[in-house]
Amino acid sequence: MDCHIKSALFAGKTICMGIQLQWEQHDPDILLFDLRSNQTWDDFHAAVQQGIEMLYDVPYPVYVITLSASGFPPSASILSHFHKVAQQLPPNMALIVVVTDNFLVETINQIFFKISPLGRKLGRLAKTMDEARQIIAQYHAQWGTISQKQARHP
Repeated sequence: MDCHIKSALFAGKTICMGIQLQWEQHDPDILLFDLRSNQTWDDFHAAVQQGIEMLYDVPYPVYVITLSASGFPPSASILSHFHKVAQQLPPNMALIVVVTDNFLVETINQIFFKISPLGRKLGRLAKTMDEARQIIAQYHAQWGTISQKQARHP
């Protein structure tokens, strides 16, 4: 599935099969990745590819806030989908904060963040957008202006 063919740009939002990607209005270092619509894994990977291209378009470290769906599309191996994404992340990806209050989604992300070295370095969980922003602010305060190498390996 090609996100470019089925995507449209509306007021700074990239809509990809119901998935929205948008630079935060008040903090251009934050990319919002809204997964709260129904999608397939193909839709998810196409949207991730679009998000990765957006990160490559900027020269500075980027924080991603993912607004998680209440579940995952059917899959024999959900973690393999996350692993595929982790292998594609650009070097300016500073942090990924997954916002969810769903126990299953939280548990699967916690497992991935524990077993994946990159997930351990970049992945965080939050219950709300405010908490996600606090996590990013604390990370930024601790690491300051981070180089691309530090973004991957703090």
